[in-house]
Formats: sequence, C-alpha cells, structure tokens
Amino acid sequence: MIRKVASNSYDAILLDLYEGPHAASQRGDDRFYGPGALDRSSRALKPGGVLAVWSEDPDDAFLRRLRGAGYTVTVDRSGTTRVHVVYLAVKQR
Repeated sequence: MIRKVASNSYDAILLDLYEGPHAASQRGDDRFYGPGALDRSSRALKPGGVLAVWSEDPDDAFLRRLRGAGYTVTVDRSGTTRVHVVYLAVKQR
C-alpha cells in the first residue's frame, strides 16, 4: 500500500484500473483519485517522479485535482475508436 511506503521511494507509480477517474470518483475520500490519494502518491514519489493514470475518458475535475496537488501534468490521448487518456503527472522537486 502506498500509505505505508517511506517518503521519496518511487520513481513512478502507475494506476491502470478498469475505468480510471470519472464522475463517480469525485468524492473527496476516493481512495485512488481523491485529494488524499494524490497526496499519498506524491509523498511516495521521489522529486521528479511520475504518477501515470490511465482513464477511459477525459476527466477535467481529476486534471484540476492533479494540478492542485502540485503536479505538472501532461495529458496523452490515443485510441482509434475511443479516446483513452493517460495523465502523466510529474512531482515537483
């Protein structure tokens, strides 16, 4: 579990879950995509580390939470029949 990891332990964390962030995961206590989860991920990452999150669809609220948590975020959209999204969030030093 990420909450039990020492600070600055990982170069990268990848979340590739079934649907990714979406309207139903907007609760503040969401254990994968909520503010607390983003804070725990940030603590576990080394400075310059990357939190990569796959999502079935774009989610502007999640993008705002990532930026609000202090990450620099790039959004990659790919796919031929459906636009999937990968958020690449870099922890600031």
